[in-house]
Amino acid sequence: AESDRRDLLEAFSRSDCDANDSLDHSELLECLADLGLRPKAEAERAAVRGIIWGHDRLTFDFTTFSSDVVPQVRAKLAEIRRPGLEALFHAVDDYGRGTLSVEEILNALRRRGHCISDGVIDRAIRGHLAATGQDTRILLPRKVAMDLEGFLSFVSVLLEHADREDLGKYWKIIQTYGLHTEEEDCWQYDLVHFFKMFHEYDPCSGKYGSSSGTVDETQLITVLRESGLMPKTKAKQQQLGQLLQKTMRPDGTVGFSEFLQVMHFLRELDRERLRRIADAKIAAFGPMGRPGLHCVKKQDLGEFLTDCGVMPRTADEREEIRALMEDCDEQGTGVLTREEVVVLCQRIASKVRQMQHERERQYVLSAGWTEQNFAESRAAYQSFDEDMSETLERDELMKAVEVLKGHYWQSQGNMDLMFVALGIDPRQEIKVNFLTFLRMLKMLDESEARRQLGERLGYPRDQTDKLFSAFQALEPDNNSGTVKQSIATRALAMTATKCRMPQLLDATRVLSSEPPQIEFGAFLRTMKVMEGMMTDPGAFEELVDELLAWKDPGEPADGEGGEFLSMGRKMSL
Repeated sequence: AESDRRDLLEAFSRSDCDANDSLDHSELLECLADLGLRPKAEAERAAVRGIIWGHDRLTFDFTTFSSDVVPQVRAKLAEIRRPGLEALFHAVDDYGRGTLSVEEILNALRRRGHCISDGVIDRAIRGHLAATGQDTRILLPRKVAMDLEGFLSFVSVLLEHADREDLGKYWKIIQTYGLHTEEEDCWQYDLVHFFKMFHEYDPCSGKYGSSSGTVDETQLITVLRESGLMPKTKAKQQQLGQLLQKTMRPDGTVGFSEFLQVMHFLRELDRERLRRIADAKIAAFGPMGRPGLHCVKKQDLGEFLTDCGVMPRTADEREEIRALMEDCDEQGTGVLTREEVVVLCQRIASKVRQMQHERERQYVLSAGWTEQNFAESRAAYQSFDEDMSETLERDELMKAVEVLKGHYWQSQGNMDLMFVALGIDPRQEIKVNFLTFLRMLKMLDESEARRQLGERLGYPRDQTDKLFSAFQALEPDNNSGTVKQSIATRALAMTATKCRMPQLLDATRVLSSEPPQIEFGAFLRTMKVMEGMMTDPGAFEELVDELLAWKDPGEPADGEGGEFLSMGRKMSL
């Protein structure tokens, strides 16, 4: 409680721009955002406005703010967000246990693009344990299980404090690097993200606020391209090169302060581009008697963003964009000036890029790779993206796969199979973004691991691939890489019976010792046992072909079925 009060007081003081110990409505909304309580959906914004106007006052002192407004906003946001969080809980709790561990909750939030530090997680866990009367010194806190109500409370606190921590880092960077007040608004949506990117490629990075880390020119170019602000024309690139020559330290490196100078230059170049688009798209604001001032209606912003190349891909990104578009019209006029539109467009592009970057980073971690693998993969991706389009076309992709994974994978047939597995039509024009590229690398790694397993069991590569296709065909809608043991047992028993190989039914007992969800390795070992029981070399191929064509009839009813169902029932018992 004391820590929370301290955070409230710091945010209140920062937002009190005129230093009169009170907040007007605009300052109050800014303060709530500073605390991680920024409303995002339209229903949330309407509810928060209702709370503020419901007090029937123009300013709020700290006591009213901390004891009245903040608790009401927290409660209302929790109420509005409850259905979505309940749906998330039940989606993760696919076995219907009614509880989730902290680890499962964190994995689900990371998949949705939330980046939460260990410090915030540990504090939230301790708070949950204390609130529920449990021992806060528990040895494995991330194994703690929570029911639905505990989950709702825990996640609300977790996300609020994660947003609050990011803004705290932002203010610390502002102070450490001496950025001027007029620059704060310019950097607010990017500064922490830039700092994270810079230190991902900094081999001697320190904690937030440290100015000791540096990057060399190659690493700097990688970061600049990742920011999305790297100029693509030769003239602009020459201007950038001249700036780098001036800002480079004598040892050929760049610190974060110099990096900010470069980013400021690139931001201004990007604004010039956006102004040209704005001038071509929006008409003079004549009816209001303000000649020479150009504007755009708020309802037309979506079309303008599309013209600028800013296109959200997920529901979360669209929600963030809607929130930023609502926040930009502080006067409530329904129109924005050209400069407001340009700044908004940059903010939205930056926010979308940050969310995409976080999804990429979390995918790398979920795949078992390290932060270093992430940086290396990003650098490799950019080295093959010669036209700096931020996508790899077919030729660039073929070259990347050959260099990274060997000549075998470069065949057009293998690439087309991979495109289909990734949901890409190989007959269409191929444009692969970085996240899809990461998924492709993981698929290649898994394919190589499967082939090595097959070789140890005596299967050639083509045969292993065919057996894996049969394994996937058992449960085609399951993308987890595993198959239910009951389905695999039923498929093998039915196929053996259909192929008139009753002697193979006993071989399916191998699966009875496996967990409810079996992996490809267990399936492959079972197939090897079945192959060893056959005398006809062509019989195994017949069995595999039948498995490829097999369709699951579902669980049998009592008294129905045949010999294979009786055997399957015995095995289950």
